[in-house]
Amino acid sequence: MNKRNRFLKTSLLIFFIVVIAVIISCNAEAQVNLITYEANGATSGTVPTQQLKLPEQPLIIQTNSGKLAKTNYQFDGWNTEADGTGIDYKEGDIYTDSKSITLYAQWRLITYTITYDGNSFTSGSVPNKQT
Repeated sequence: MNKRNRFLKTSLLIFFIVVIAVIISCNAEAQVNLITYEANGATSGTVPTQQLKLPEQPLIIQTNSGKLAKTNYQFDGWNTEADGTGIDYKEGDIYTDSKSITLYAQWRLITYTITYDGNSFTSGSVPNKQT
């Protein structure tokens, strides 16, 4: 009987340990991370809505759906730093890290090149190209 009692007690102890482990793992909250978007000097438009990133789930970086714009600049993706020194993310890139981040709109100055044509001139010279 002593062996049987010991076996029964050991079995019950193992059973309760397993039940407690299952209860704890079921009640553990999944870590949810936030992806936040910032306009970073935009003069019009709205930033995309904040995204929730679940562990083990890839997330697609949003497009410029709110038509962010900045006078004399073109939207050029997102970066983890406002000054562009962080990690670049383009629209549609996949984010897989398990941490919350803020992505700042990046802006590229719009440039124009002016080329002069002498229209079959016979003397003089045309100015150099200007950007």
